[in-house]
Amino acid sequence: MPLLLVGWPILALAAVWLLPKSSQRWIMLALAALLVGTVCLLVWTLPDNSVFQSQGEWIRVDLLSLVMIAAITAVVLPVLLYFTLNPHSAVIRDGVQSLSWLLAMLAAMYGVTIAGNIGLLWVAVEATTICSALLIVQGKKRARATLEAAWKYILICSVGIIFALLGTILFYFAAQRAGCHGLDWSALVGAAPGMEGNLVRLAFVFVLVGYGAKAAIAPMHNWLPDTYSQAPAPVAAILSAIPFGCAGYAVFRLYALVTLAGEQSFASTILIALGLLSVAIAAPFMLVQSDIKRLLAYSSVEHIGLVFLGLGFGGTLGISAALLHLFNHSLAKPAAFLTVGEITDAYGTRKIAKIRGLLSQSPIHGVLYLVFVFALAGMPPLALFRSELRIMGAGVSSAGWFWPALAAALLVPIFAAFLYHSSKMTFGPPAGYRPLFRERAGAFTGTGAGTGTGLWAVALPIILLLYLGMSEPVWLQQILERAAQVVQQGVICP
Repeated sequence: MPLLLVGWPILALAAVWLLPKSSQRWIMLALAALLVGTVCLLVWTLPDNSVFQSQGEWIRVDLLSLVMIAAITAVVLPVLLYFTLNPHSAVIRDGVQSLSWLLAMLAAMYGVTIAGNIGLLWVAVEATTICSALLIVQGKKRARATLEAAWKYILICSVGIIFALLGTILFYFAAQRAGCHGLDWSALVGAAPGMEGNLVRLAFVFVLVGYGAKAAIAPMHNWLPDTYSQAPAPVAAILSAIPFGCAGYAVFRLYALVTLAGEQSFASTILIALGLLSVAIAAPFMLVQSDIKRLLAYSSVEHIGLVFLGLGFGGTLGISAALLHLFNHSLAKPAAFLTVGEITDAYGTRKIAKIRGLLSQSPIHGVLYLVFVFALAGMPPLALFRSELRIMGAGVSSAGWFWPALAAALLVPIFAAFLYHSSKMTFGPPAGYRPLFRERAGAFTGTGAGTGTGLWAVALPIILLLYLGMSEPVWLQQILERAAQVVQQGVICP
């Protein structure tokens, strides 16, 4: 069953090439339904133990995998629905090649989550780099800035992935010296207590630099703002899954080996430091930002920092809070990019200073934008407020008041940045010209030539953000806690 998650996008890719262009929106709708159905079946067949699907050393799905699969699906679903509702979207308009690379990237992202050994994990993460870079440069308008952004993305992430490969080799070498001769999770987890501490620490530093570059953790985040700002809104929405659901997943996985090897304190110190650095670096850039899509990009740097912070605080409370925050961000950020894409298309600019009177020009766009800004700023009653609060609580429990208080203080200017920019965009007087919401975006009437009706795709993320912000389902809490135990203990065999 896990292979279906990779197989459906590949099947859709073949259908895109074989069937007429008019069928593409229905292919996207069918793919969305098949992916959601497969994920629901995986959840439904969940047994009492944490490993519920294992096929040799190549494919393995446990509760940690399930959380990441859900996070990626939370990103993918609104984007696919957006394509279905909006046949004029840039990706579909740019032709079959753009759509093909997007579908290939989806297959690679799901491949990361079901990889049964760290070698295959590395290959899948590298595949996401190649597919996403090629997707960024596709299109009828290849601006110089777009090519530069793609080049920076390839350069930084490729250098990072080399470090990740070296770290993977070092983990294998450490496992060999402990009597293990495989790369699959079960073998590595069994050998981890016998691994040499120095080798494990060195290996973790390499993989953290490597996958950290892919995750856009500071100071290896430089590619993210350029890439997100130059990519079309649906592409930026999909790309937001890679730092969290792919590279972040690899860090969670390998953190388990470090913990079992007795080096948790070392790993936690580095993770807390990088998490705080990411939040600290994002804050000033968000305050002075002039590009709305770059503002969202730096917000991603902040949130991956919070995820690393929760992982660094450790324990079931900290890790489950980090996983919850990762999932909540996966609900909010893609929908925010889709909404902002509508706004920038209508105004004809990404410049914050030129986007004014949003609520008066298009109340629906204005309200949706405010909802997602409030969500990303961590305001109640939306879900990211709850997960941020849990991360801080985990920090107080494991590390005392200082580090959580410092993190909370760093979040204040980020909240101020969102409030400052968004209040001017939404409540300010209208600009000197009328944005073409109705003519270019359809204004949700379905009469325009643009994408307005596509924003109905963000309805489900809004509902889930409110639901998870105002309640804490017992079943979700149990899944997160058991997934956290997988991170702490590596793998719990059936």
